Amino acid sequence: MTADRWTRLTDLFPDALDLAPDQRDAFLTQACVDVTGAPDPALRQEIESLLAAAEVADLTGTLRSPVAPAETPLPDQVGPWRVTGLLGEGGAGIVYRAERADGRIDRSVALKVLRRAGPAVTRQFDRERQALAMLEHPHIARLYDADVVRDGPLAGTPFLVMECIDGQSITEAADRLRLDVEARLRLVLQACAAVGYAHSRLVLHRDLKPSNVLVTETATGPRAVVLDFGVARLLDADDSLTMTRGGAYTPAYAAPEQVKGGHVTTATDVYGLGALLYETLSGQRPQGRPDVPCAPPRTVAPAHLGRRLVGDLDTICLKALAPEPERRYASADALAADLTRFLDGLPVEARPATARYRLGRFVRRHRTGVAASLVVALAVVGGLGAALWQRAEARHERDRAQIAQAEAESQAERAEAVAGFLEQILRAPNTRWYNEGQATGPDVPIRAVLDEAAARVDRDFADQPDLLADLHHILGDTYGSLGLREEGVRHHRRTLALRESIYTAPHPKIAEALYYSAAGDLERWAESVVVMQRALDMLRVRNEGNNFPFIAHDLAGRYLSLGLPERALAAAIEGAADAETRFVPGTEAFRYRDPILSMLRRNQAAALIDLGRLGDAEHALGQSDSLLARLPRSASLHSSWRVQTCYRGRLRRLQNRLAEAEPPLLACVGDPSPLAMPSPFPVQNRDTYVTQDAVRIGSVELVALYDALGRRTEADRFRARADREVAYTDSLHRVGRALRSGAR
Repeated sequence: MTADRWTRLTDLFPDALDLAPDQRDAFLTQACVDVTGAPDPALRQEIESLLAAAEVADLTGTLRSPVAPAETPLPDQVGPWRVTGLLGEGGAGIVYRAERADGRIDRSVALKVLRRAGPAVTRQFDRERQALAMLEHPHIARLYDADVVRDGPLAGTPFLVMECIDGQSITEAADRLRLDVEARLRLVLQACAAVGYAHSRLVLHRDLKPSNVLVTETATGPRAVVLDFGVARLLDADDSLTMTRGGAYTPAYAAPEQVKGGHVTTATDVYGLGALLYETLSGQRPQGRPDVPCAPPRTVAPAHLGRRLVGDLDTICLKALAPEPERRYASADALAADLTRFLDGLPVEARPATARYRLGRFVRRHRTGVAASLVVALAVVGGLGAALWQRAEARHERDRAQIAQAEAESQAERAEAVAGFLEQILRAPNTRWYNEGQATGPDVPIRAVLDEAAARVDRDFADQPDLLADLHHILGDTYGSLGLREEGVRHHRRTLALRESIYTAPHPKIAEALYYSAAGDLERWAESVVVMQRALDMLRVRNEGNNFPFIAHDLAGRYLSLGLPERALAAAIEGAADAETRFVPGTEAFRYRDPILSMLRRNQAAALIDLGRLGDAEHALGQSDSLLARLPRSASLHSSWRVQTCYRGRLRRLQNRLAEAEPPLLACVGDPSPLAMPSPFPVQNRDTYVTQDAVRIGSVELVALYDALGRRTEADRFRARADREVAYTDSLHRVGRALRSGAR
């Protein structure tokens, strides 16, 4: 289909769809003609086929009105669920209100009976339903069950059991409540938070539209809830997350790559969010075609909304709706970040940061402050400036004192609560000795005390979710430091769930929890880098605390392991720039400056070596060496120094300076040979993940070095280990290639 024909089709079809059936024939006879005015039967046939399909699948993206029982008889029961009423009908299936027939769950649910069936769907349900049921987010409707009817007249029919949300679509609710632009943006931000959360757990939506985002009214204001998460994925028999085909979707809101049957990625959901944003702001669906962007929303919006869309919001919408996936926002969180910048009066990333634009945003953001400054200036001219300034200062001092007092009282209450909790935990062994006669004494392991705290923390701090999240974070760190990685990850994921229920992304506390929940996961590499990248994206918007450079370092290291040096280099450079800018003398973070900069420069050097830029790598490694030499001679730095020697030896080998490569590579693998480079730090024999990386790199490099020198016997000492490491590295690089392909 040519671009011109696509334009005619998308122009004529909505007009025909809006007409009554008995009026369409005359309209199509008049409209379906070629450039000479002659009838165009092919165009008419295409539009008529779409109109016929619209009778079955709802292209407007809304559920049809409830169907009378005489037209669609209600089934008595679907699986273990008793049907109590009809909620609506759409292209994907029929939605009933239901309850458990056996009374095990006392709640009303929405039960969707899907139209599509078959062995592939049944297998897909079995694979996906558990993962989708674990999506827990305040703005995602829970999926309680997904199954296939085993017997009766509906045998073989797939069905979904979801949280029943009594609300209106986001567009209907925004109009009914007469929300202004800012309030509409906050609803879309809630949907962005839900989508970003699901993406961090490697679940796509693939069918975002207004009817899949319902709004309910709560005591704190309107609440948006995203429905049908993962339904399109359940209906698609493909196994891959980021490389699935278009599958089930609503054409009116589908991204161009879906319409063309191409690969579906997180960028597809970003397009869906863009379409949702466009219609929520303008009241009209975006009318574009696969190769051309749609019109700016201000041109189709009502006058009272359109004035606010000129400029930033037009640009944000069109960036999210770009026909090419790579031109859209990189993630749902990145879109949310730009919308948050707009609400905060800050320059948005979608527009060029010209001086005039930034000045305009500053004046708009500080409209009251700018006006007050002009008043003060005039008052100074009139002799009143000093008095006004003194009065303002007095008020500011009073406000600062009140804020400081409130913060101090809050911190004191938190400290008292934690101290009481710790006292009870630490006294527990002694109490058991008195009450139960159990011998304790000095042999009680720290693990037992830690498990006691973990067992009680949710009960003791259930009414203080913010403090509870912090305590789970501490427990996760402590378990991790004892080598109990699974327990540590479990507590960090609990921290993440709590913080996502308290704060709205992007938020630094959510970013921290995302990072720690992924940092301990050494099995699911692809998922961990997606989550870490999301944490880094959040901190670009609200960079509070000291986490950014450390997350950038860890993320760069994982990108290196996955064979993605260009991403590793970008993360390392950004992390180093942040540390140099913010970790300055006089700040609490200054003590971390040299250690983290040394590691980030080493990441840069490693990425540059992989990219073949050996001269730049030499410079970066020299910077890392200088920083490392300034640090105290602590045994904790020995393993870091070993990794440094790995990259030094690898660089020398690739520069064909073979004699200089041997000493650092022997030190890298911890070889006792006198040829090995001596460590400036006290030797630490304990094996760590860092030293495991060193041995992996060093053994492969030594085999390559000795083979190049013709010293085969010495190469054979390391060959078996090197072969294992090459196989392991190849497996990680396959994950990296899949990740790279999925991001396109």
